[in-house]
Amino acid sequence: LPIEEIQKGDYVLSRDEETGRIEWREVLQTFVTPDQPVLRLTFAGDDGKSESLKVTGEHPFYVKNRGWVYAEKLLPGDEVFTSSGGWLRVSNGTWLPERHTVYNFEVDGFHTYFVGGAGVWVHNNPCARVRLHEGRQGKHIFGHNNFRVEKGRSVFTHRDPQGLLDRFVGRGQHINDKKERVDFGENIGWFIDRDTGIAYKTKKGTIHHNDKGEAHIVPARP
Repeated sequence: LPIEEIQKGDYVLSRDEETGRIEWREVLQTFVTPDQPVLRLTFAGDDGKSESLKVTGEHPFYVKNRGWVYAEKLLPGDEVFTSSGGWLRVSNGTWLPERHTVYNFEVDGFHTYFVGGAGVWVHNNPCARVRLHEGRQGKHIFGHNNFRVEKGRSVFTHRDPQGLLDRFVGRGQHINDKKERVDFGENIGWFIDRDTGIAYKTKKGTIHHNDKGEAHIVPARP
């Protein structure tokens, strides 16, 4: 069934990230977003068959030895997980010249689903914004209940951390599947050198992700 025909209340095949259990889960809501840049990804299997998918750049795929990786960060040779328990290799990716209306949906419980004829495993997280983890962000905001003065603790001063996440998630240099280093293009706070205690204004920071679609920003060395 094409993704644009999926409706609220339908059931789709999904996989639990923690246990690996695969089962049918309910679609809680659908999303339609017009006028988006789209990437065409081509995958190949050991049997010589290929699979082509059109996705947005920030849609996460599960990659062997890397975890969740945004589509635009996939590399030729990366292997993505499928519903059969096997893997497909990334052959190439090409940005399409025209913009498209894109479709996504939220899955109950597991928040993942399988796409295409080969059943490539993807996450539904981009259908909603990556949410700010206010508690963890607060550890870096002076005056917040969670803030503690500690050696080397960077201080975040930007007025709109959620706005920064909306604009920059998936655009940085991925350190691993949970962290990405970003140049935000404007001052976001102070990096505190752990050894010297000297504070430096910085436009750079590390976005820390968790498994619940939440993130916070830690100012990094300029």
